[in-house]
Amino acid sequence: MLKNLVEININGNPIDDVELAVDALKTVGPQLKALSINLHEEEQVDYLLRHLSHMEILNGIKVEREALFDNSDEDDEEQTDSNRKDEEEEQL
Repeated sequence: MLKNLVEININGNPIDDVELAVDALKTVGPQLKALSINLHEEEQVDYLLRHLSHMEILNGIKVEREALFDNSDEDDEEQTDSNRKDEEEEQL
C-alpha cells in the first residue's frame, strides 16, 4: 500500500481522464500533500482541488483555497450582476 506517500510527480504521463486519475489518487489518503501533474484546463484544476481537499502543493505552488474558491464565487456574482444590468438597459 501507499499509506506513507506524501508527494508524487506524475508529469509527462499520458492521462486521458484527469477526473479518473484524481479519483484514483483519493485512495492514497490524506497524507498525500504534494502533487505534480500536467493539467491543461481550468476545470481540471478545479476538480482536483475540490476532490483532493488535503492537497497543499500543486505543481510546486502552495494551494490557497480561500482565494481560489472565494474569487470564483465573486466572479459568478459579478457576472450575474452584469447580466442583470444589460437586461435592464435592453428593456429601456
